[in-house]
Amino acid sequence: MLRTRGLIALLSAEAISSLGAQMTFLALPWFVLVTTGSAAKMSLVLAVELLPVALLGIPSGMVISKWGARKTMVVGDAARAPLMLAIPLLHEAGWLSFPVLLACVWALGWAVTAAVGVRIEDGWTVFGSTGALVVTALTAVLPLALRRAASRGR
Repeated sequence: MLRTRGLIALLSAEAISSLGAQMTFLALPWFVLVTTGSAAKMSLVLAVELLPVALLGIPSGMVISKWGARKTMVVGDAARAPLMLAIPLLHEAGWLSFPVLLACVWALGWAVTAAVGVRIEDGWTVFGSTGALVVTALTAVLPLALRRAASRGR
């Protein structure tokens, strides 16, 4: 089964995409905490990241049924790439206000929902729910760890 070049390429691309999505899930709230110092804003970013998945996770199955798993994953990843690139570019240009960041995060959540739905419907995943749980746990523990590190450095 893994001897098929197309399947190996698809699984490799999915592994990279999943890793990037999970790193982004962790990095965006952390970025907000570091740049603003506000745990409330960090929590809001985390909630906005998760809300599209919660609202659209089950209905995304209709899109997968209509488009097919491969097309849905490709479209979701293609939509996610410019959004992820926009965040550091807007920040560097000085145009990344908090509302703009929330809009980008919301759109990223929509793009991720399609890919998550494909993984669930097809019964396969590269990192699975264990990876998502680890990233979620790290996101929850991150403010405490940063606070402790900052207090030790004083």
